[in-house]
Formats: sequence, C-alpha cells, structure tokens
Amino acid sequence: MSAFTDKQLIGIGVVGLVAVVYLSKKASEVATDVGQSINPINDQNIFYSGVNNLGAYVSGNPDWNLGTSIYDWLN
Repeated sequence: MSAFTDKQLIGIGVVGLVAVVYLSKKASEVATDVGQSINPINDQNIFYSGVNNLGAYVSGNPDWNLGTSIYDWLN
C-alpha cells in the first residue's frame, strides 16, 4: 500500500517542477545583478563608484573621478 495516491504524487511533482523553474530564474537574476556590480565596463560597478567617491572625498571636489584625473595628469 502506497503512502500517496497517484493524484497526490502528480501534484507533488508539479509543485516541485514549478519550484525548480522559479528558483533557477531567481538564481539567474541574482547572477546577472552580481555580474553587473563587478563588470569593469559598467560605470555603476562597486569599484568605479567606490574609487570616485573616495577621490571626491579626499580632493573636496564632488565631481572628481579617476578617469578624468588620469587624463588631466597625462595631457
């Protein structure tokens, strides 16, 4: 004698499948967000904004950024 009926097993399987699909989509979204936060081309990544905020604080210029400063130093 089985602990579950056929209908219950089908229901459990459907719920499990929906959960797997949902979790895989969420994992994909999280991976994309993390990837963008460290993407070197993205000007909103954590390193770019961190260096620019620190430079703005140290220099006293709120518009300071590393790229412009390097350009000014070289030209």
